[in-house]
Amino acid sequence: MQKLEEIMHAEDSARHRLVDAREQAQQIAKEAVAEAQLVRASVKREAAEAALAAREATVAEAEREADAIRAEADVQLGSLLVAAESRVPRAIEAVSRELMR
Repeated sequence: MQKLEEIMHAEDSARHRLVDAREQAQQIAKEAVAEAQLVRASVKREAAEAALAAREATVAEAEREADAIRAEADVQLGSLLVAAESRVPRAIEAVSRELMR
C-alpha cells in the first residue's frame, strides 16, 4: 500500500511540475513576443529616421545643384546681354548706312 501511495505522490508531483513548466513556457513565450514587438518598433523607427535623413540629404544636394545651375544661367544671361548691347548700336549703324545709300 505504501508503494502505491509513493507512486501516486510521484505522479501528482510530476503533474505539478508539468503545470509549472507549461506556465513558465507560456510566460517565456509572452516575454519573447513583447521583446520582438519592441525590437520591431525600434527597427522600424530607425529605418524611418534613416530614410528621412537620406531624403533630406538628397533634397539638399538637389537644391545645391539647382542653385549652381541658376548661377551659371545668370552668368550666361549677363554675357548674352552684354554681347547684345554691344551689337545693337553696330546693327543700327549698319541699317542706317544701308538706308542712306
